Amino acid sequence: MVARIGGDFTLVLPWARIGLIVAVAVVAALLASVLPARRALSRPVVASLGAD
Repeated sequence: MVARIGGDFTLVLPWARIGLIVAVAVVAALLASVLPARRALSRPVVASLGAD
């Protein structure tokens, strides 16, 4: 539909905002994986297996 109307359109990407979103996602992923892993390291392996 836009092509029928005509005109010259350019795609503008907000690189700063995309970079910020990616950085926040990386930090969230690290926190989501590191904190449970540290908690798991504090328990003995045999006791953790017995709990399952």
